[in-house]
Amino acid sequence: MTLQPIRSEWDLLRLSLLFYTRIPVGQVAYSEERMGASFRYFPLVGAIVGGVMAGAFALADYWLPQPVAATICVIVGLVVTGGMHEDGLADYCDAFGGVHDREATLRIMKDSSTGVYGILGLIVLLISRIILLSYIPSRVAIGAIVAMAVVARWMPILVMRISTYARKSNEASKATHLRQAVTTKTLLIASVWALLALFLLPWQAAVVAPLPMIAQTLLIMRISNKRIGGYTGDVLGAVECLGELTLALVTLIVVYQA
Repeated sequence: MTLQPIRSEWDLLRLSLLFYTRIPVGQVAYSEERMGASFRYFPLVGAIVGGVMAGAFALADYWLPQPVAATICVIVGLVVTGGMHEDGLADYCDAFGGVHDREATLRIMKDSSTGVYGILGLIVLLISRIILLSYIPSRVAIGAIVAMAVVARWMPILVMRISTYARKSNEASKATHLRQAVTTKTLLIASVWALLALFLLPWQAAVVAPLPMIAQTLLIMRISNKRIGGYTGDVLGAVECLGELTLALVTLIVVYQA
């Protein structure tokens, strides 16, 4: 039996790690087609990121108050990912926070500067993460941190599967690989990682959380489709960040109602 298929899949995972984290993986052959196929491992990348964050949380929580551990956990996540998704959320808030036409919205998202809406969005996001992780009991929070990172990364794949990339082929883009269609195989493999991650949550949260997460994702997609005719990398970043918050909030509600 040849090992080539295994090596090929391993390289797809490394490619996903290369693009969406700061974890060194060495040189990996790149093409837009391979990048599109690597989306199947995006939730698994979340498991790796979430595992590092959960480890930092558990270690800090042993010695320090839980709010401090939650803060350290969030900082570690930003370091490991380079704040890529948070950057997308900030651009999304700037672009969709005001009333703009399609061209203006796309231009704002492409602008490297951050406006008031973007800054406010980041502040709310980071404070919300810390508060939620501060109140979820430690024994539950460790699994929830990993589940947040995995399941929330499945949501952008859903958007890419059922929507289209907003920027036209003749429009400049730094994320042309997002034009690649998400195949059924990629969606199914990504779904497996997300479903496995749900087992890290209390069963009530595992059952309930995906519903508002999907509803929220579809709402963001609908707004984006109406405004710019599809999604961009920034829209996907917003979907991921808000998905994490929703899962954490549902987990907190379930724990306190138990």
